[in-house]
Amino acid sequence: DQHKILYCALDYSHISKHRNLNVSSSLNDVATWSVNQTGFFCSYPQWKIVEGGSIEPFETDSHEHLSKRFGVPFFPMEQIGILRTNCIDCLDRTNVAQFSSGVEALGQ
Repeated sequence: DQHKILYCALDYSHISKHRNLNVSSSLNDVATWSVNQTGFFCSYPQWKIVEGGSIEPFETDSHEHLSKRFGVPFFPMEQIGILRTNCIDCLDRTNVAQFSSGVEALGQ
């Protein structure tokens, strides 16, 4: 079902009260899962700054140029969903969860 809403609950308060559980790793696990489910939009750079400070367009195969330069595959990505975080009683927890998802997306 392409348009199905996926729900993942994480009881932040419960995890933080137990010595054997780690809030940070639990948030990272959920963030990884979430970002992999939704993807994120990332267009490759289409302009470059050259010597003297002027701006010029990259060649049409700029993603291949960047892949060679950085030594890792570089390609535009497509976002196929929306990630929403919410804590029922605490804005700080919501922000921490959103931050974890942002860090995971940037790491990819």
